[in-house]
Parts: sequence; C-alpha cells; structure tokens
Amino acid sequence: MLEEFRQLRKRLKTFEGLLIPGTSKISSLTSLEASTSSTERRSRLGSTDDCADFISRLEAVATTLDVGDEVYQLLQSHPGEIYGASHCYFDNIHKWMPIMSRKLFYRRLTEFSKTKRPDFAILLLCILLSIHYPTSSTAQEPLYRAVRSIYWYLNATVDASLEMIQAGILLSCYEYGFGMHKECYKTIGLCVRMGHWMDLHNEEPPSEIPQSSDEWTEAAEKCNIWWALVIRDRSTLLPEATLTKPFAHYQQSMPKHLPFEAIDLDASFTGVGEDGVARDKRALGGFGYQAEAWRLFDRTISFRQRLATASESDFLGDDKFKLDAELQDLMRTLVDLNKGAKCGFCEPSAVVLVSLLLLHTRHPYVTAEALSKGEVGRFPTHCTVASSLAVQTIVRMIVDISRTINNHYFDVNVLSFPPSYSHVVYRATLELISFHGDMDNTEWATALETLREATWNYGRRWQAAAKNLQSVDSILTSMLSAPSTFNSFQPMQNDPCLVALLTNS
Repeated sequence: MLEEFRQLRKRLKTFEGLLIPGTSKISSLTSLEASTSSTERRSRLGSTDDCADFISRLEAVATTLDVGDEVYQLLQSHPGEIYGASHCYFDNIHKWMPIMSRKLFYRRLTEFSKTKRPDFAILLLCILLSIHYPTSSTAQEPLYRAVRSIYWYLNATVDASLEMIQAGILLSCYEYGFGMHKECYKTIGLCVRMGHWMDLHNEEPPSEIPQSSDEWTEAAEKCNIWWALVIRDRSTLLPEATLTKPFAHYQQSMPKHLPFEAIDLDASFTGVGEDGVARDKRALGGFGYQAEAWRLFDRTISFRQRLATASESDFLGDDKFKLDAELQDLMRTLVDLNKGAKCGFCEPSAVVLVSLLLLHTRHPYVTAEALSKGEVGRFPTHCTVASSLAVQTIVRMIVDISRTINNHYFDVNVLSFPPSYSHVVYRATLELISFHGDMDNTEWATALETLREATWNYGRRWQAAAKNLQSVDSILTSMLSAPSTFNSFQPMQNDPCLVALLTNS
C-alpha cells in the first residue's frame, strides 16, 4: 500500500509539472502540440510564425487557478502590448457593447498586479479573444479552446463576480459570431444565472449622484452588464439551431430603463464627449437603440408563437400591422441618424430587419434544411400576397445595405463590425433563394451575388458568416450549380499587440 502511494505521488508530481509553467522537465509540447503538427498550428494561427507558445501554456493551466499568475507574467513582460490590446478593444467592441468603464477597467488592471485575481485574468483573456480574427473558415481557434476551458473551470471554483460575467458576455459574443450556437447558449445561460445571483436585475440607474463619481460609474456599469445579458441572450435565438429554445432571461424581468452609452461610462475617464463638449445629460445612442430593438424582437417572437398556435379563423392582422409600424418607425429613425446610409454597420438596425423578416416570413420559418429538401413553408393564409411582398421589400433593403458594406469594406476597421449583420444577411439570402422563379432572374442573380459577397466579407471577421456561406453554396449547388466566386477564405492580419502577446514565449 505504501509503495502504491509513493507511485501515486510521483505521478501527481509529473502531472503538476505539466500544469505549472516552467516546472516540468518534460518537453514543453502540450497535448495540443502532440496532436497537431507545428506547421498545422502555424497555419491555423495565420500570419504569425509561432503563436502556440502562450496558447499552449494557457491550455496547460486550464485545470488550475494559476491563470492569474500566467496572465500576471504576461502583463509584466509585455505591459505595452496588454494596454495596446485593451485600447483596441475599447476603440471597437466597446462602442457597440459597453459593458465596462474604461476608468474602472484600468484601475482594476493596476490592482491586478497585486491581487492576480483569476476572474480579472480571464476577463483580460476574453478581451484578447474578442479582437482575434479567425484564421480559417471553420476550425476552432486554439486561443478559444484554452480560454473556454479556463472560463468554465473558474466558474466551478471561484465566486460569481462582475468580471466573470463580463468575461462570459465577451465569450458568448465570440461564440455567437463564430457560429458555435450550442456553446453560446450554454455560456450566456450561465452568465444570466450569475447576474440574477448578484441581483443585477434589480439594479437601478444612478440618480442624484455626480456623474464624475466612481459610485455613479459603478452603478451605470452594472445596469449595462444586465442589459448586455438580455441582449446576448436574445441574440442566441437568431440562428436556426436555437430559434425555438427558451430565453434564459424572461420577458417579465426585461429592464424598464434604457442602458447607458459608451460615452456615458467613459465620461469620468475622458471628461468630454466624442464631440469635445462636456456631457451634461444622457442621449439615446447605439446601445440604447439596441435595447429598443430587442424589446420589439421579443414582441415579434411572441407574435410568431401566437401565430403558430392560432386557427385560420383567428385574426391577428391588427397586431401584426401595429408591430410592423413600430419596427418601421424605429428603422426610419436609425436611417436618419446615419444620414441616409441605411445603417450599414448599425447593430440595432440588424435587429429591426431580422424582426421584420420574422414577422412577415412563411410559417414555419425558411431554413437551409427546408430549402435543400424543397419543403418551404407557406405564408399565412389571410395575408399571403402582402407578406410575400413585404419579405421581398425587406430583402431588397438588406441587399442595399450589403452593397454598402461591400463598397466601403476597406474604408472601415473590420474589427469594429458587430456580429448580428452576418446573420441578417444569411437569413435574407435564404429568403431570396426561396423566391427563385418568382422574381426577375437578373435582379435575383445580382442580389444573390451581393449578399454572398457581403457574407464573404463578414466571414473574415466572424467565422459564422463563413459557415453560412458554405451552407448557402451547398443549397445553390443542389438547386442550380456550384458558385464560382468567393470560394476561398482569406484571413485578416491580427493587431500587432495581439500577435506579440500570443507569440510570447
């Protein structure tokens, strides 16, 4: 028995050496590297020569709490790159999903050098993940596998915290944008539970508190975190795989207040608004309009559920007309705010457009599987013509927006693209395919190519779009012929700060 314990102790020491960086006498190759050639790893990680070192160590510590130490060492060796990557995040992702105050974040980053808190460490890793471009059209990124493993282990070992929820929101958004719908559904469900546990759903907007105070910023940040949970929870239901799944966050606890904008959270950090003028009062912006759009999305889903169980004698036309009018009013507001550009890169407009499609589309929904089998549903019998024309009009709007995306693709920072438009374009493409033979052939073919090009462009930022393009092309191949354009994936160049961090040895 004593000898068995000795052997067990030796095995544990060997295992610890594999987990803790720098203590193992065994080759630094981890299980990831043992199963994957260095050439294949480099091809997956894009243009960098050797990105596996830091990621391999992350995978090695995925079952320990040493992630705080590992990220601390990275911060000590590459402080400029950490700050550069954080700046990249705040300049892009933060603008359409403001879930943290810059001031509070950088304060916590300074404190991290002393605390080495694992929940803040995973938040930093999720920030790096959120600004990481895909290196292929389908394969999971090694960085994602490592970060996800660490995140789920930490949730089993550390208390719920704002940092854990913020990290989970970023992780679920990445999973949604990369077409990992099951994983996204699980992640955001966990985060909503943590939010309820921390009473974020009861958080009220700060009032009678100076906006420059930390107390105001902390309260506003909590309000935005809860709204982000609501929004990301709803967004998981857009893909076909999860469209009929229940919300993790029910409509009854939808916040009555609107969220704050990025400029509100950053006011105490910058002291001025984006126009250089001190900000004295709130104004509805992109995040607030997202909230308004998702409220209408909720009502659209409720209407579709009623429609699914209604008899042919039930008349739902008035409800449909009212909801359609409200969606169109919000869309007009968004177009006006974007000076007639049709909100080419506007997240709330994506939600409005997909809600309009869901409101007017066939029953059941048009799906890739239904198109492949030729089993497309019908429009509601009481408004067949009106719904058909409405869907074609909405598809034409999305084609126009896709054309704008294609024409200005190289004039904007692709990193700033939110993920929802890739789904809107995909749904519009399925609807367009369902109208083959019912539209002018030239218009149909031109619109299809415009949508495919936009999907290809989005696929370089969000892998879900690349997967959607493969699905669309598979349908077209079975119906007509294999498309000859946009058949190869072209990865984007990652930010130099991110490359330096991932190649850290």
